[in-house]
Amino acid sequence: MLAIAELSVATTFALAAVFVVVEMLGPFLAERRKGGTPWHAHHIAERYGLLVIITLGEGVIGTVASINAVVNGDAGWTLEAAVVAFAGIGLIFATWWTYFVIP
Repeated sequence: MLAIAELSVATTFALAAVFVVVEMLGPFLAERRKGGTPWHAHHIAERYGLLVIITLGEGVIGTVASINAVVNGDAGWTLEAAVVAFAGIGLIFATWWTYFVIP
């Protein structure tokens, strides 16, 4: 990081452009050799499933954080806060279920 601090802005952008080209060139060259990457539908479905599970966790964390902000305020736990918490978690799990119900 300190080596970059001494460079000018134009030099930094030029160096970053070189790194971006090298980063983009790798997959391009890899797909051109030996017929490319074979297609595997189960692998793609598994990756999307894992992404949905990560999103589920993010949704739960977001719901808990928003309820925490309401509950730690002056009002504390109210019926409205409990309904919002239940509905938020319910919607997250319903979205998760809807994704995985279709094969």
